[in-house]
Amino acid sequence: LGDANANGEPDIIDYALGNDLGSPPILPGFTLQPDVLGGSDALLLTYPVSLGAERAKIEVLFSTDLATWQEGAPDLETVSMEPLGDGRALITCRVKPPLGDEPRVFMRLRVTGQ
Repeated sequence: LGDANANGEPDIIDYALGNDLGSPPILPGFTLQPDVLGGSDALLLTYPVSLGAERAKIEVLFSTDLATWQEGAPDLETVSMEPLGDGRALITCRVKPPLGDEPRVFMRLRVTGQ
């Protein structure tokens, strides 16, 4: 796979995440959102998408042991899709229980061309 901008990421990933649009790259990440009412904290996943990357598909995969990976879509609830004004949007998803209650959760994005 090519890496035209020499940033260490294959071009297909830069294309899908919009990190090839001249703006600073945004990395996917997790945050823990405390529940202000005393309930369970929410695990949030945030990642960028390029609004023009029609030929790329982004899938979220999860693991609790780094050996077995599962499709993440059934365990995610989209909280927001915030356009950033630079051709990208920031997707924020809540990781639903029981996966969100695991002591360790690993994530990876699978990007494929269509």
